[in-house]
Amino acid sequence: MRSQERNIRRVFELATAEELAAGMEWYPKARAEIAELALSFDLSREVVSAVVAVLSPNTRWEYTLRDAEAVSRGYRAGLSADQVTVTTYPANKFKAFELLRTQDTGIVNTRNGYFKVWSFADNLSNPESEAVTVDFHAYSIAMGSRFKLDDKMPAIKGNRYKRVAEAYRKVAAELGIRPFELQAVTWVTWHRLQEIKTYKLRHKAAEKSAANLESLQGAKHQIV
Repeated sequence: MRSQERNIRRVFELATAEELAAGMEWYPKARAEIAELALSFDLSREVVSAVVAVLSPNTRWEYTLRDAEAVSRGYRAGLSADQVTVTTYPANKFKAFELLRTQDTGIVNTRNGYFKVWSFADNLSNPESEAVTVDFHAYSIAMGSRFKLDDKMPAIKGNRYKRVAEAYRKVAAELGIRPFELQAVTWVTWHRLQEIKTYKLRHKAAEKSAANLESLQGAKHQIV
């Protein structure tokens, strides 16, 4: 684990002033956007955070927020999941509708295998969160080697997830910052170091999602 800690710290120390600021501000800004969505649809921040987290895999942040709005608007209008188009995977959309229907964020906890989703939801809803969102970028940083979506990389869950998350927590404690702040700063820095561009996946799905949201906003269904 010491090698993981060294790798994480090395990337953190390569952050520019701009990357440090962007990383430290990322979650507070995201929480403000979550709060706005929650208020718009009379939902708890915890539920909206879980919805956003479950819709987020391999999807740009702005698309994820748009998907969360479309799903929430559709749910409040009495639509089924089949009637709402999103950018991300269909299975994630159905899980988001289940979250809204049950208001039970426990269905995406670690006991049910949702290590990254639960951690991201906790980071988005809890300013004092000690959870770590370990996506394949965060995993790559800890391993000191870049993995890509199409690589045959090991599943990041169970003890593997816990070990990487603990490495982030230890480095964060040494630096005097929150683990989610460390994860965000290194995530931003890693993208520059590896010349990774923001996700440009599933453009057609994103376009359909945008059109669907526009139709929901202009539909006769009214949010009560």
